[in-house]
Amino acid sequence: MLSEFYITIEDFQSGIQACSRDLAEWVGINHIQRLRMADLGQDIVSFSEHLIHAHINATMWMIDNVYEASRGGIPKPPNMEDFQAYLSGEQELDPQAKNKVQAYLEDGQQRLERMARLHKSRAAQRSKEAVGELKTCYKAYFFFIRAFHDACYGVLLNLNGQTPGDYSSMNRCIDRKVSPIFEKIASIQGYIVWFKDFKEKRDLIKKGINFSLCGPQWDVGVGFNTATQEGGSVVNVAEGSHKFRLGDLISALKYSNAIVELIWREIPRSNKALNTPASDAGAG
Repeated sequence: MLSEFYITIEDFQSGIQACSRDLAEWVGINHIQRLRMADLGQDIVSFSEHLIHAHINATMWMIDNVYEASRGGIPKPPNMEDFQAYLSGEQELDPQAKNKVQAYLEDGQQRLERMARLHKSRAAQRSKEAVGELKTCYKAYFFFIRAFHDACYGVLLNLNGQTPGDYSSMNRCIDRKVSPIFEKIASIQGYIVWFKDFKEKRDLIKKGINFSLCGPQWDVGVGFNTATQEGGSVVNVAEGSHKFRLGDLISALKYSNAIVELIWREIPRSNKALNTPASDAGAG
């Protein structure tokens, strides 16, 4: 999965560089729109190493936590009657049964002491920091990528002889089916469904929702918590709940690259393009 992420981010970087270069040579471009798209694209690329570092770090700590939870295996509990008799002291056990109960209790005590030590150790702090770093990286990518697609829509308006308004956005384009751009982006298989789902998750983050780390340890990601009216937080990583993993980020990058390719194909190879006001200019 890490290899695929690197390949995808490299494809995206190559695409945005080639597209930005050709846009700069087109006389009809609004350079503010071009630079906005290019800068946001570079933000996505530049942040990739932070994400990879955080992902590897969080994964290693999750693996360590799983190891600690199963460290030494789970001891087989003694006979329950013997256990109760030992604790009550009402019945004298034979040496073998007594040794089994004592060994079980000693093992439990050692586990509790180790857990208490780990909880206060630097290891626990680093594990917490690793989780925080990964959550922050995913949160940042939601805002970077969502803003990038708005910038791409602005460039597409420009390429179709229109000037973007202050509130023009990819979401409004899709909702209003702004022609001819809507038909062009709808031709990218799966884009509309992906964009709506991605925007829904980004909107949850805008409202202040937090993340929790979710496994399994070979596919670490984040789950979306639900805030309660009482000020609490409900962690839900069950099937069907909102989650986001490295594979989902790779998909987001591939759709981002698909939009860049669409823009690149739209760039006129002549200087005859018009740049007239858009029908949605200023309306968003």
